[in-house]
Amino acid sequence: MFPIVLYNGNDTWNAPVSLKEIVEHSELFGDYIPNLKYHIIDIGHYDTNKLAALHNALSSLFLLEQSHDQAALSKSLEEISDVFSQEKNAEL
Repeated sequence: MFPIVLYNGNDTWNAPVSLKEIVEHSELFGDYIPNLKYHIIDIGHYDTNKLAALHNALSSLFLLEQSHDQAALSKSLEEISDVFSQEKNAEL
């Protein structure tokens, strides 16, 4: 199991990253509480030029998440449409 959190907030992630940090008085449980940590993918900190250069479904979705105005949103939607169209044609 590899837990992942996709974060798209404006501020830097500062919440706990493990179960033990979230549970109050977790030290009382000793080894009986899992020390499960999760990996943060902070979408807002990816460079948009690098994402556009990747030209794949995931990078297109990240670009869509970073669209802060109408022009960027339109461009991201065109990009993701193009990527999915290419993937569909590749399957044929």
